[in-house]
Amino acid sequence: MAGPGRGNQPGGAARLSRCLRLTATDRGCKRRSFALLDARPGQRLLDAGCGTGADAVALAGYVQPGGHVVGIDSSAVAIAAARTHGQGLTGVRFERADLAALPSPDACFDGVRTDRTLQHLAQPEIAVRELVRVTRSGGHVVFSEGTFAGPGSASTQTRRTHQAPGLAAFLPLLLNRSGVVNIGIEYSEATVDAGPEVLEILGMRAGPLKVKVVQITGIVTR
Repeated sequence: MAGPGRGNQPGGAARLSRCLRLTATDRGCKRRSFALLDARPGQRLLDAGCGTGADAVALAGYVQPGGHVVGIDSSAVAIAAARTHGQGLTGVRFERADLAALPSPDACFDGVRTDRTLQHLAQPEIAVRELVRVTRSGGHVVFSEGTFAGPGSASTQTRRTHQAPGLAAFLPLLLNRSGVVNIGIEYSEATVDAGPEVLEILGMRAGPLKVKVVQITGIVTR
């Protein structure tokens, strides 16, 4: 889930990620994203914005035997950590790449997923078009995004991010225009006692933290 800019704040991003992973809702959303991706043995999948690689490593177990997961991220720090995480494991590798200009041929993946990645991009529409481009006809795309809000406050995001509610409205139209069909939207919500460090990262003064996740899915056609 690493995005541009977060590689310069590994401590803060790591604390936020740990906080979110502690919630049953977040763990459930990740499992749900794997199911929506229709991950099966023998498939070749892309985890875009993979961060330190935890999701890609977990996803690799779904595509064995014979499958492969590629994790990409723009952060050199994140990719170094991901390669350490995946060292010695079968069916997973990590590459540093720009989501706006993927170094992959057309239709080379059976499915693509992102997790809290697009909201960190200045032009998420370019990344979405690239992710659809590298997905084969009939393949699944899954985009998970999140918002955070404190007591009595409107939804917010980590600094320098876009709002997931805006993405939720914007992505289905863009996916449709890119040749994606059977578009679906699912929402999940949880309340977390985030702690002062995480609240500071988010620019919030008080908790608890309300976490909302939206998952937007579809099937690519050519």
